[in-house]
Amino acid sequence: MAKVKIAISPKSPQHPEALWDYIRRVYVDAYLRYISPSGVIFVECSEDTAKRMKLDPTLNVTEVAKIKLSQNPLQEAPTPASVEIWPNTIAKRLGPAIAWEAGFRGEGTTVAVLDSGINPHQTLKGKIAYEEALVTETTLDEFGHGTCVASIIAGEDTATGFTGIAPKTTIYNIKMLNERGESDEETAVKAVDRAVELNVDVINISWGLVDTGNPNEPIRIAVRNASKNKIIVVAAAGNFGPTPSTISSPATDPEAVAVGSCTASEIVSEFSSRGPTKEGIVKPEGLGFGENVVAADPRTASGLVKVTGTSYTTPQGSGIAALGKQIFRPYIDREWIEKGLKYSSTKPPTAPAPKTVKDNVYGYGTPDFRIYGSVTIPGAPTTIHPDNILNLILLAILTRIVG
Repeated sequence: MAKVKIAISPKSPQHPEALWDYIRRVYVDAYLRYISPSGVIFVECSEDTAKRMKLDPTLNVTEVAKIKLSQNPLQEAPTPASVEIWPNTIAKRLGPAIAWEAGFRGEGTTVAVLDSGINPHQTLKGKIAYEEALVTETTLDEFGHGTCVASIIAGEDTATGFTGIAPKTTIYNIKMLNERGESDEETAVKAVDRAVELNVDVINISWGLVDTGNPNEPIRIAVRNASKNKIIVVAAAGNFGPTPSTISSPATDPEAVAVGSCTASEIVSEFSSRGPTKEGIVKPEGLGFGENVVAADPRTASGLVKVTGTSYTTPQGSGIAALGKQIFRPYIDREWIEKGLKYSSTKPPTAPAPKTVKDNVYGYGTPDFRIYGSVTIPGAPTTIHPDNILNLILLAILTRIVG
C-alpha cells in the first residue's frame, strides 16, 4: 500500500516527544521522520493509518504540502524595461536611508534567508556567516532565487553603488529549495526551526503555500514558535492577485509580517495577492516595491538583474526589521512592527481605507519611516516622536539605557 507523509500536532498542549510516544503505540506502522520543537511531528505511514489518525479526536493531522516557486526568478517585469528601482532608491523612499545617516546599517543583526541557496557575488562578499543545506549537497543557489533575495537585504558594492536595505546585517543561508525551486512543508519547518536554534533576529520567507484556512498548518505552527522566540518573520504575500483571498501561507498567520507589492508609483501591483485570508484575517501588513527591482544576478560574479514579485518585496521588509532590531532592541517585535507600519506608511487616495487602517489590498500601505508618528516604547518614560535623525539617535540611546 502507498505511503504518505503527514504532519501531526496535538489538540491540547503536549510535549512532542510524548505525542510521538502515543502515536507509535496506537499507530504501529507510523515511521518517524522529524520532531519539531514547535510541537509538530512528521511521520510516514500507510493511507489507511493516515485516515484513522484524521479521525483521532486528540490529533490535528494534515498532509505534508509541496512547495514550488511559481515564477522564473529572473523574470523581467511587465512594466517597460527602462523603469527600474534600485534598493538604494527603495531605502530613500521607505526611510531606511535615514537610519543609515544616523549610523545604523544593520550591524550586529542576523537575517536567515530560507530559500534556494546563495551564490558567491560581489554584492554579498563577506556578508554570509552561516550556511546549511537541507536539500541537495550544496548551499549554492542552483535555482537563482535566494541570491537575489539576500542581495536586497544586505548587498553592497562600491563599484556599482548597489546598497541593500540593511547593508551591514549578517546573512544566514539556509537552503531549503532545490534546483527546481521545490521543497515540502517538512523541510520548510526544519528550516524555520534551524533559524530559531541559531537565534537569528529575522527570518525571510520569499515563498508560500496555498492558504487552507487551517491555523494548524505545520509551517504556521513553526512561524508562531519563531515569533514566541522574539524572531520577526517576514513572508511573501504571494503573486496571485488581484483576486481576493489569495495570500500565501505562512504570510496568512497573524504572527507573520506579510509583504505585498506596489509599482514605482506606489500603486498596488496587479499580481500582488490580496486578503482577507480564509480565516478572515486582514492581510497584507504592507507593500514594498516589487516591479523591476535591481538585485544580484546569481548567474554572474558581479552582474545585476531586474526581478519582479513579492519574493523581492519581502527582503525589503526583512531589511527594515533588521534595522529596527539594531536600533530599538530589545523592544521591537511583531506587534511593534505593526504599530510602526500603522503610523509610518502612505497610501494613494484610491486605497480601500486610510493609511492608519489596514485593508486587504494595501495593508497599511508603503512604509515611509520619514514620517514617523508617535511611537510608545514599553518601559520607556515617555512617548517619543522620531521625526528626524536626532530623535532617531536619541530613541536608540534611550532604548539601550532602559534595556
